Formats: sequence, C-alpha cells, structure tokens
Amino acid sequence: MVGLKRHKRIEGWAVEVPDADSELGQLTPIQRLAENNRLWVFSLAGVLVLAILLMFIFKHSAKPADPYGVRPSYANKGYYDDQQHRLFAQEFAVNKSYGSAVIEANFVSLDRFKIVLDGNCSADEIDYAAKMAAMLILRKFRYRAVVQCYVRRASDGVEHLAATTIWSPKKYGFVVKFENSNAQMTN
Repeated sequence: MVGLKRHKRIEGWAVEVPDADSELGQLTPIQRLAENNRLWVFSLAGVLVLAILLMFIFKHSAKPADPYGVRPSYANKGYYDDQQHRLFAQEFAVNKSYGSAVIEANFVSLDRFKIVLDGNCSADEIDYAAKMAAMLILRKFRYRAVVQCYVRRASDGVEHLAATTIWSPKKYGFVVKFENSNAQMTN
C-alpha cells in the first residue's frame, strides 16, 4: 500500500516506527526526548507545580513592611523638654484648629504627650484632638507617641484621665481608648 507507514500504539499515542529497526539504535538522547510527548507533558507539569510551590512559600514567608517607616517609640537620645518639643506643645495648645477645647498641652516624657481639655467637651472633640496630636507628633518628630487626654472640670479644677491614644499595628493607625469617667490623675 502506498503512503501508509507502520504505527505502533503506546497508551493512546501514535508513534511512527521506522522501517529499519537498525535506525532506532542511532537516535541520540535529544532526538528521543523530542519524539516523546509524554515526557514533555510531565516536565511541564513539574515546572508548574514547582513554580506554584515557590510562589506560595515566598508569599507567606515575607513580612509586610511598615507603611509608615518610623520607630515605634522614641529611640534617639534627647530631651522631651527641649525647645522643639516645647514649641510644638505650645503651638498645639494655641492653634484651635487642632481642637477648640484644648486648654494646655505638654510632653510628659520622651514618648508621652499630655493634653488637657475643657470639662464640658464632647467625646468627638477628645477623639479629634488626640488623633491630631498623635499624627502631628508622628509627622514632626518621626516617632509614635502615646497621647493622654485629661479633662479639667470647672467645678473642682481636678484633671481626670479621659482617653489614651496608642498606635495599633493591626489597624495601621492610632486608636483612642476612652477611660472610665471616675479615673483620676495622679501627680
């Protein structure tokens, strides 16, 4: 029959068999790889599995970088009562755009900022002033300070701790925690 060649069936794949059996021994390993389609399919599947495995390992092993890139607390040598810190506290207390109920503000330690507010201010004003102070300290001094808000009541003149603002790594921002209204400041 003209035009027909001998075929050998191998698990669903058709492979041409040369007429002369002596030619099989003369094939190089590269030629054998080129003719074997199943080996190519398994090699491709292996490369894909390896690539997926490496992507999974690298994705879960890398820690996310801190988006703000600043120190968690004050790490430099210095004083909280230097001229820069005093000017910042004075400017914060005077500028009413940071909080209209702010009476006074000052640094208590290197990483603590104290704000005293009017006794009849609302929780929203306390929250706004505390977060604003924390963000301004972060921007100006490049560290995250704890901001404590005290409320001075006009009746007795005693300051009561109203809220504490701390950095929350889970929320990537400052969180204001309101205190019990009966808590008193200890000097």
